[in-house]
Amino acid sequence: MKWRVIDTQEEFEEIRHKIIREPFDCNKKANRSCVDPADIKYDSSRTWVIDKPNIPKTPTRFQENLGA
Repeated sequence: MKWRVIDTQEEFEEIRHKIIREPFDCNKKANRSCVDPADIKYDSSRTWVIDKPNIPKTPTRFQENLGA
């Protein structure tokens, strides 16, 4: 149960999209392992949310319209 930083929105959406089929664990982050310290310390100074699993990724055409 270590918190990892997800580098991009695209990477986050890919993980979220398939989280039930392919659960994320600390070994799936490039150049990281479960023995490495957490990227973020869980404490009450942050706002934490839990996202719904298997939400489709944002369509590319939507991102392009936003100038992303």
